[in-house]
This record gives sequence, C-alpha cells and structure tokens, in this order.
Amino acid sequence: MRLPDIGTLLPIVEWLREYEPGWLRADLVAGLTVGAAVVPEGMAYAALAGLPLETGLYASLAAVTAYLVVGTSKQVIVGPTSALAVLLATQVGAVATGGAAYVTLVGVTTLLVGAIAFVAWLFRLGFVMNFISESVLTGFSAGAALFIISTQLPTLLGLDSASGQFYERIWFVLNSLAAIQPLTAAVGVGTVLLLLAGERYAPRLPSALIVVALAIALVTVTGIEEQGVTVVGAVPSGLPVLAVPTTTLSTVVQLLPVALALFILSYVEGMAAVETFAQRHKYRADPDQELLATGLTNTLSGLAQGFVVGGSMSRSALNDAVGGRTQAINAIVAVVLIVVLVFLTGLLSALPEATLAGVVIVAVTKLVDVAELRRLWRVDRGSFSQPQWRLRVCSSWASSMACSSGSSSLHWSYQAERRIHTPQNSDETPREASSPTLTGIPPTSECPGYSSTVSTRSCSSQTHPRYDTICWSALTSATSKSGS
Repeated sequence: MRLPDIGTLLPIVEWLREYEPGWLRADLVAGLTVGAAVVPEGMAYAALAGLPLETGLYASLAAVTAYLVVGTSKQVIVGPTSALAVLLATQVGAVATGGAAYVTLVGVTTLLVGAIAFVAWLFRLGFVMNFISESVLTGFSAGAALFIISTQLPTLLGLDSASGQFYERIWFVLNSLAAIQPLTAAVGVGTVLLLLAGERYAPRLPSALIVVALAIALVTVTGIEEQGVTVVGAVPSGLPVLAVPTTTLSTVVQLLPVALALFILSYVEGMAAVETFAQRHKYRADPDQELLATGLTNTLSGLAQGFVVGGSMSRSALNDAVGGRTQAINAIVAVVLIVVLVFLTGLLSALPEATLAGVVIVAVTKLVDVAELRRLWRVDRGSFSQPQWRLRVCSSWASSMACSSGSSSLHWSYQAERRIHTPQNSDETPREASSPTLTGIPPTSECPGYSSTVSTRSCSSQTHPRYDTICWSALTSATSKSGS
C-alpha cells in the first residue's frame, strides 16, 4: 500500500507555498467573523450533547487546528454540529451510567470515530460517498432537526425538561403553556427573533455572538437571574489538557456501532460541504484526503476533551460569504478560541440557558431542506417516501440507531442508482455521477432505461422493476437490526 507524497498528505505544505500576501486581509476578516460564530455555536452544541459548555470550545479548537494541516477545502469549517450532537447524546447516553461516565464515553467514542476514519483512509474508501443516498440523508437531517427543536423548547420557554418522543415532547409543551416563565420566554423568543433578523438583514455579521453578548449584558445589568432566568454558570478557563479517556473492552465493543454511525454522518456532512464549495470555486475535492481529515480532527478532539466533529455547512457558508480565501482561516479561528478560553470564560457565566436554546433552534432549522423535499416529491414519489419515512423515524425515536443505521447502510446497487437517478417525464436535468466509474451497477439488460457514458449514468425507477424493492428491503433490514 503506497502512501501519498507529502504535499498530498499535508495540504498545508502546498497552499502555504502558494500563499499570496494579498490574501491575508480577506482571510483575517473571515477568520475573525467565523471565530465569533464558532464560540456560541460550539457551546450550544455541547449543551445539546449533554456536555459541559467548555467541551464545545475544546472540540472546535481541536477541529480547526487539525483541519488547518490536513484539510483540502478552502472554505469548510470543521467543528461540532447539531446532528452529531443529538446522535451522540441519544446513543452514548444510553450506554453511560452516570455524568462522569458519560463524559468519558463521549471521549472514547470520539477516538473510535477517528480510528474508523483512519482505517477507511488507509483502504481508500472515499468512493463510498458515491453510494450514500441523498434522499435518506435529507430525511435524516429534517427528522433530527425536529427532534432537536423539541428538546430545546422547554429550555427556551422556562419549562421543566421533557422526555420521550418528538410528539410527546411537543404535547408536554402545549399542555404546560400556563407554566411558562415569562422572563425566560422573553429572553428565549427574543434570541430567536434577533437571530432570524440577523440572518435576513445582515447575513455577514456574527449574529450569534452579538445576541449572546446582548443577553449577557442584559443579565449583568438587570439582574434578571434573581427573577428566575437560569444562566449557564461558571465555565472553566484555560486550554484543554490532552489525555486518553479509558474504559473497559466490553464498553468499547458496545460503542463501536455508535461510532460507526457517527463516523458516516460526520464524513457525509463534511464531504457535502467540501464538494459544494469545491464546485463553486472550481477546485478539486479529495474524498480520501477528507477521510484523513475526519480521522485527525476527531482524534485530536477526543484527546482534547471534546466530542465528535464534522464539516459545518452553516459556518462554511459564512466563511465563504465574507470572502475567506484559504485554509489559513482555521489558524485565525483557533487564535480566537484560545483568547476566549484563556481570558473571557468569566463573561460566559451570565449567559442565559434560553439564549443557548435559541441559538440551537435557529441553527438546526437549516437542516430542514424544504426545497429538496419538494423536488423529491415533484420528481419521484418513490424516492420521496424514503426521506418521509426517515423523518418520521428520526423525529419520533430520538434519532435512534435506526436513523444512523438506515442512513449509513451501503445499499450498493440501489444507492449508486439513486445518486444519479433521473425519472422519466421530468424536466429535471440528469445528474452526473461524482465519479466517472461506479461499480456495482446492474448490467444494461436489467434496466431498459439505463444508459452509460464516461461521466453519466441514469436509470429510471419506472423502467427498473427492482428499484423500490431494493430500497425498502435494505431499509427494513437496517431497521430490524437496529432494534427500532
């Protein structure tokens, strides 16, 4: 097995050699802007994962530091994401027996994700991206978003915490409207409205940081904490100490399926962002190198007391919008995080929990891709049934293992066809495969509507009688194995 040359293995060698001084100003502005967004979002996703707030900052720092060295994308920002946080909380939380044990198991799981990514990189498994169904992922993302919102609503409104499935949580909130804490609700709803206004009218500003600063100032000046508004409390200062979390071998075996699901979700999230910006700016995305990046970012995060990280589409889009040019932005974001951890954590103690809940809710609304769901409904009702089914599972069963298993199952023939699938009688332009050679495609004789060229392949479900059978048998198998 031949390893790549140093320039391929460490992209920082290449882009530093080609770096132009004129790019520094744009990278500096983008890095400061993105860093301002990373701080509140990192803490919010740590809270969502049921972890201490500082772990979100640790994970963010580890992720941008590692990606600076091995990442291929000039725009993508790696760090905690909402989908990874909720899957981590629901699955690792089921294995843990207590608070301290949970934090340790999160670290072990994060290291396992890194190890799986390294193995996938060694065997050059980046081509697996060709077989991940976009429609299943669309449903997973939408379902995860709904479940996350349901978990944050009680905190947003000052209610007692709720448990159960998505519908049970929503029903609890509706039945508890009379118990809403007015000041907490005002802070929470105000956070949401200000964030939405910022996204609408000033998308290039770090709205989340501005709102967090305003909320801290409000609590400090008015003392509304004494009137029932809950704040996050003390956040430890200082940089993380690298350490290897340990547990028993039997627990590691229990965590392996969870780590595999988290790895696939992390990698797919990241590659979706990488491919998006690579196409937009006309440079090459390297799926195999991104496997190495997934491995290194998660390994360093696990050692630095963080949790599972992946490519963030929202923070990457912000970076692109403010004109980020190169991976040097990661270094500037790292400096911002170091300054916050060393000097500014004392200010964070007055941050209302309702504000963090508002940050999470606004952030995860981007996971619901209404346009894509409408496109699937318009183009192919059969394909639409997949995200619809996955959305119900993820929202109803707390992002259970069925979500991760179903999303990550490599239904080889079906997934390869689905990724390039174009129904008949459609105005849609056929999609090109992301790779010129896909294996596992049925022979032409099995699919009368199948056509093949060097760069495109298409197959209509209307002319392939086994299309829906392959789909639903795979999903049924994945669900039954997960115990859902």
